[in-house]
Amino acid sequence: MRTMGEAGPGAEDDDAPADVTAVPARHDPPSAGAPGVDRPRRRRRRLRIATLATIGVAVLAVLVSQGLFIRGLQHDLFRSRTSDLDARTQLLASRARLQRDVGVLIGQLDGMTTAYRNQTAARNNLRTQLTATIQTLRDTTAKLGKTAGKLNTTQKDLDAQVAQLRLTKECLQGVQQALERVSVADYAGAALVVQGVKGQCQAALDQSLQAVGYPAYDGSAADPFVLRAGSTYFGYATNSIGGSVQLLSGSRPTELVLRGPALANLASWATVGGTWGPSVLQRGNRWVLYYTARIRGSDKSCISRAVGVSPAGPFLDDTVLPIVCQLDRGGSIDPSATVGSDGSAWLVWKSEGVRGLDPSRIWSQKLSADGLGVEGPAVGLLAAHLPWQQGVIEGPALVQHGGRWLLFYSANDWNTTAYAIGFAACQAPQGPCTELQDGPIFQPQSPLVGAGGQELFTGPDGRAWMAFHAWVEGQVGYPNLRRLYVATVDLDARIPRIVQQRVA
Repeated sequence: MRTMGEAGPGAEDDDAPADVTAVPARHDPPSAGAPGVDRPRRRRRRLRIATLATIGVAVLAVLVSQGLFIRGLQHDLFRSRTSDLDARTQLLASRARLQRDVGVLIGQLDGMTTAYRNQTAARNNLRTQLTATIQTLRDTTAKLGKTAGKLNTTQKDLDAQVAQLRLTKECLQGVQQALERVSVADYAGAALVVQGVKGQCQAALDQSLQAVGYPAYDGSAADPFVLRAGSTYFGYATNSIGGSVQLLSGSRPTELVLRGPALANLASWATVGGTWGPSVLQRGNRWVLYYTARIRGSDKSCISRAVGVSPAGPFLDDTVLPIVCQLDRGGSIDPSATVGSDGSAWLVWKSEGVRGLDPSRIWSQKLSADGLGVEGPAVGLLAAHLPWQQGVIEGPALVQHGGRWLLFYSANDWNTTAYAIGFAACQAPQGPCTELQDGPIFQPQSPLVGAGGQELFTGPDGRAWMAFHAWVEGQVGYPNLRRLYVATVDLDARIPRIVQQRVA
């Protein structure tokens, strides 16, 4: 240890002036064993310990804080996982509900689709019904128009009948007065009275014939067939008050009189009251009557024949079976016989047809030499196919003229005003046949309507005439009369035409 008078390191040189103030000497640190020296050390140790403790506390605080933070993170993570699990559970539940709701919606959609389809079907059905109703209303309107026309015609007919009744009454009153004069032998007075009402009587007769179109027979005579034998004209017609086949005759084809039944008996297989469409053919010294008859116990009809020694009959039917009977085609009706220029005889007729399977057709087959049966193949000449025919073609009549064969027929509903006469040209008795126009060739003049059942014959002038039946306006449809009419025909024209409907 140095004393305070000794110079220590860093002291001034010995040569320094003496009056310089001496700098106090530094104190060396006390040794550890000395009491004065331990106190600072302890203080520094405590300071270091305090510092270390502070640092430890700080580290511990940091660690605790980190632990708490980590625990917080773990807690948050746990809560997050729990929340995610809840969310997933809720999501799954939501998805299940959504699937259930989607299923319900799909079911509802299917129901709505089915309902829409049903509504669409109902709407289409309603539209169809409305269309049909509209068409029905149109048809009804058209019918009402026709009915109005018929009522107008009926009114005219009534007026004509009133006028006719007035004339008839005046005629009868005159005749009654004439009879009274005759009863007292006043013949001159009776003659004067008759002369006085002659005009009214003739007018009443003329007006009566005019009202019905001047028929050749003013009675029921449907499907007429007329032929000339010598100086007499014979007519045959469908069953009515004159029998199963009615017989008419007269010296003029315009004035025929009902004579009674032409057919003496029906075939054993035929039904009474179901006969129509007759025609007659001469074969040698005999006459053969062909006609339609309904089969007993059936709704089908076939063709039979009967034989007579004159066109006036009586004709006897000895058949056991029909001579033509196409049951597989609905039956056979409307026979008509004709003879060619070579002397061969042919029978034409109609097969009724089967709805939806086979249309009504006209057929041709050769007759045997005696006319009592058919031989060779039956050939179809024509089938119903034109719009105006409405699926019905019947009542054929075949004739050879000028080197060609002419086929006349009736078509449409016989019980209406639409019934009319058509035509086809044929190369031979068994065809082929071709229709030369799409509509009928003859529709009669007023007051006649619905003409049909035509047959050709030779008239008094040597020309071709036609016999046919027709309704009278305002008196259409069964049980009204289809009267017998005659008209002259031009067969030389490409399409035959009616020359004169009313023949005196």
